Amino acid sequence: MINLLKSRRLQKFKPPVSGDNSKFWKLLLIIHYSYNIIVLIVGSIFIFKGYELVERGINGEIEWILKVFGSESTLRNASPGIFLVIVGFFIILFARDNVEYKKN
Repeated sequence: MINLLKSRRLQKFKPPVSGDNSKFWKLLLIIHYSYNIIVLIVGSIFIFKGYELVERGINGEIEWILKVFGSESTLRNASPGIFLVIVGFFIILFARDNVEYKKN
């Protein structure tokens, strides 16, 4: 991780507010992007494993009834592969972190 702090891109990085600790902001950026990469990897693993289950013809039945904020989602008699693909998609869609810094 220390080598990442010495990379060329981060050497040109300037903190959002002059006088802020640039090492803190660099480390925060590394943690932020690492988290997003981990989320993409985990979601992709779910999707690919689900695809493998569908491709191999693994059968089973999963019943999913989800009620959120007055809306309802129903998935009945789905194979485990389809379920894993949908869960992987939702992991990638909702677990990513978006951060904006706004100056006052």
